[in-house]
Amino acid sequence: MKSLLMFLGILLTFLGCEKDLSPFIKCPDTSFPLLVGNRYRYHHVNEFMNNYFIREIVGDTLIKNKRYFIQNNIPFFNYIPFIRLEGEQMYAWLDWDHYEISYLNFKAQVGDESWYIPQEVGIVQNIKEKLVFGEEQKVWTIVPLSYSPRDSIIYSTKFGELAFYKNGKKELELVGAIICNKKYGSIQ
Repeated sequence: MKSLLMFLGILLTFLGCEKDLSPFIKCPDTSFPLLVGNRYRYHHVNEFMNNYFIREIVGDTLIKNKRYFIQNNIPFFNYIPFIRLEGEQMYAWLDWDHYEISYLNFKAQVGDESWYIPQEVGIVQNIKEKLVFGEEQKVWTIVPLSYSPRDSIIYSTKFGELAFYKNGKKELELVGAIICNKKYGSIQ
């Protein structure tokens, strides 16, 4: 009986331990690293709300024999649940329409068409090299073709969506991220 209790005690001790596996996580060497556990914290402000939310890659799945990463549901209209990267091209699976779109091209040039939001085509207005959370990044400004030219979405390599402007006012801003287990900015 004493041996059984000692064994159970040791077993429970090991089961309760958390092991930090971060040294074993291999970060994909791509323009936009996709890895389960990556998190992006946004500040969303408009006339109706002022709050923070987290977009996180929560898993992966196969759709038509292609590996997609699953993003959690977020309270913002630009929600795309399934994304994948092939070379420098990001694709999104639009579950509600059951088809794939070419979402972001990390080699896009000024004047190239790009998806502005899942249902709207835009155009690359400008491309700049900027510091984002202390790291040099390529940053694209995409404006919609059919809406106000004062609307725009700002994307970067590594961090993806940085900001969204509506009628010239910033409504969404990336304030922090955890990418490949490395923390950037303010994240919880």
